[in-house]
Amino acid sequence: MTLPQALVDFSAACQGRFGAGTAGHNDDGAFVSIGERVVHINLDRNANRAVVWTELDRPDHAGFADLEKAAMAYSSRELVARGFVVGVNRAADLILLGRSIEQTALGNEAGLALVSDVATEAEVAAAMIAKTAAAQSN
Repeated sequence: MTLPQALVDFSAACQGRFGAGTAGHNDDGAFVSIGERVVHINLDRNANRAVVWTELDRPDHAGFADLEKAAMAYSSRELVARGFVVGVNRAADLILLGRSIEQTALGNEAGLALVSDVATEAEVAAAMIAKTAAAQSN
């Protein structure tokens, strides 16, 4: 299976926006490196949507129950109005931050802005979740 042209084109647009060598694609999605963060873009072909997401750092001191509570608290306070969600996947040992958009947004400024927003929000979310989880575990 080949990657849809929309993701190939979006990778090129991201390189134009974030710099040469910052974006690429593989068999199942595109990715953009912004500083130390990698933002992933995957298509939901059945729903004509794209998911823009990144992995958050998992605090060493927090158990998953505390992380789940902290992620839910942060999501409900800060992110829901903007369409973001934070998820905790115990099986994969991951904390994710992301947002779903219409695939057509990949062809305009909205898609590029969302990549930047996910990278920025991830830094804030990771810090707040770590702080909240640490307070809960004490």
